[in-house]
Amino acid sequence: MSSPLQSASIAAPGFFGLNTQESSVTLEDGFALVADNCVIDNYGRLGARKGWRYLTSGSSDVDLVGMHRFIDITGAETIISWSDTKFYTGVGTLTEVVPTTDNTITAGDWQCATLNDKAYFFQSGYKPMVFDPVADTITDVEDETDYSGTAPQGNTVLSAYGRLWVADTSTDKMTVFFSDLLAGADWGTGSSGSINLESILVNGTDEIVGLGAQNGQFIVFCKQNIVVFDDNTQGASFDPATMRLVEVISRVGCVARDSIQNTGLDIFFLSEDGLRSLGRVIQEKSLPMRDLSANVRDDLVADTQAETVSDIKSVY
Repeated sequence: MSSPLQSASIAAPGFFGLNTQESSVTLEDGFALVADNCVIDNYGRLGARKGWRYLTSGSSDVDLVGMHRFIDITGAETIISWSDTKFYTGVGTLTEVVPTTDNTITAGDWQCATLNDKAYFFQSGYKPMVFDPVADTITDVEDETDYSGTAPQGNTVLSAYGRLWVADTSTDKMTVFFSDLLAGADWGTGSSGSINLESILVNGTDEIVGLGAQNGQFIVFCKQNIVVFDDNTQGASFDPATMRLVEVISRVGCVARDSIQNTGLDIFFLSEDGLRSLGRVIQEKSLPMRDLSANVRDDLVADTQAETVSDIKSVY
């Protein structure tokens, strides 16, 4: 005999977010099994996400593939964006900036970093380039007046502790190169140099994917390892001359360069088994990691494996 229907009240449905990992039978009321084009608003309610449209340059649509927020020495903001072949500044209606470069640009997998009032662009197989906000130009780094040594044609770049850090060239996957202090074009004099990780890893060689900096430490994300360096300045700065190895975290790494995001208090990155957080307990100098995608891990891993790595992007 059927029982009468009873009403049930669910406060803030979907407040806990999406959960496809647990069985729907045991799932709490606050989780959602399907969540398309939605956000959790400031009041904990499920709401519709805003849409998007292509930005235009003149009368032509532009397929942008990357973007960098550049803040100059006066505090003025410039949004630099690029397609597979062109560069732009501005928002809304974009202004094209034609690079003066020896590169024949056919791919837009650039990573950009700001140092000393200039923005530097790096991509594997290409000469690094630099944006000058005063002249509003993009030129090859080797054309800078203070250029020295040979700028590495790396695929990942980080601006931290007053210098550029570059890695993942087409011929060297295990060396990190760093520029002179406050000189993004100086790779041959002063305190510039390099670090080779081959003698550090205990489980064989690996490939550097991306770089990070947090709490006075320098972090190298490889595919299967994470290497953490410190120095003797106690976090006040970072001196490569006194660099020391803190820890090698084995059997966990980063699969996508552009998934690495520094939130100020932590670093998030995409590993082969989900989205992870590299948290640091300052008092104990330890590096525990948290799995941020536990509720959707299988779906995220499947999507990651089916995607081209260079197309995986994140933003904070």
